[in-house]
Amino acid sequence: ELLGVIARLRIGLGDYQEALQLLERQDALLAQLASVPPALKLEAVTERGRVLYLLDRARDCLATMAPAEAGLSRLASQRPLQEAEFLSQYGRCRRVIGERQSAQQLYERSLALRRTMKDQTGIAENLYDLALVDKDLGRNDRAMAGYDRAMAHLHKYVGSRNALAATLQDSRGRLFRAQGDTDAAQATFLDALAIAEEIHGGQHPVTLGIRRQLVAL
Repeated sequence: ELLGVIARLRIGLGDYQEALQLLERQDALLAQLASVPPALKLEAVTERGRVLYLLDRARDCLATMAPAEAGLSRLASQRPLQEAEFLSQYGRCRRVIGERQSAQQLYERSLALRRTMKDQTGIAENLYDLALVDKDLGRNDRAMAGYDRAMAHLHKYVGSRNALAATLQDSRGRLFRAQGDTDAAQATFLDALAIAEEIHGGQHPVTLGIRRQLVAL
């Protein structure tokens, strides 16, 4: 459990390779144990999938997470938070390799669980995930509406100065840029950058990615 906690801290700092090394150590340790709590096992595989996704290794993410999918039914929704996080991350890796229909179904399952738990940050994340599917399919108006719904939910229940808000603004800026609205794109990227610098610092991958968008603009 401690290795998982430290790995999540590393992910938050943007140290993805170091996080992966910790999660691989955790996986090796769990493999030696005669009995592992199902929630811990699911959490561990979700975090490995997450960091592989962040390292642009979506197919490795799928290879890691796919064997655990069958075990979800045995949880029987006794661990809805862990199940929702698994479904969301599994969907993100499927979306990146082009399996958008599967990804959408996974997001919708996760969203239903999170609404039951009133996990407001998770709800905003899944609304954003669904909007990204629309963006991939070229449905830009629906994508922007989805981004706006996610942002409105986040502002209402969580606040406007957090990591998800920076990511949402980055995606909104990219869509404005793709539509040729450079003024709106610049204003949105600057807002995203201010949030990212406050939350992540100047050298985090998210912050640097937003800076690259501003340079490109």
